[in-house]
Amino acid sequence: MYSVITAFGGRKHLGAEPKKNSEFDSIIRKGIPVAAGNYIKELLRLSDKEFAEAIGLSQRTLIRKKKASTRLSTGASDRLYRLARIFAFAVEVLGDEQHAREWLHDTQIALGNRTPLDMMRTDAGAGEVESLLGRIKHGVVL
Repeated sequence: MYSVITAFGGRKHLGAEPKKNSEFDSIIRKGIPVAAGNYIKELLRLSDKEFAEAIGLSQRTLIRKKKASTRLSTGASDRLYRLARIFAFAVEVLGDEQHAREWLHDTQIALGNRTPLDMMRTDAGAGEVESLLGRIKHGVVL
């Protein structure tokens, strides 16, 4: 099973290997390392601009954090966790990273012809993406 930890590049990039959500909560509050974010950025083949928008940062702030090899803010870390969690779910539902990545980048009729990546910028939109993936998983796409 594909996990959120896998999407972050494992212990190497995340700096820990949480076993439950409460442990992820602590990591998010402390700030996810920029290296783990960069791993997901590359995995999803996002530009710096797309990645910055996905986690709610300006490109300038993202570049500064990358240069300093620092941690993301709690808010950016939370949005990054959401991105990793939904990507892991998409891999589970669609079968592999490639299909999941393509699906996240493609417009979806069920999302009002928006891309899942665009929808995931808000918690409400992310909920819609997760709901759609759940319907796909159970063969109930409308």
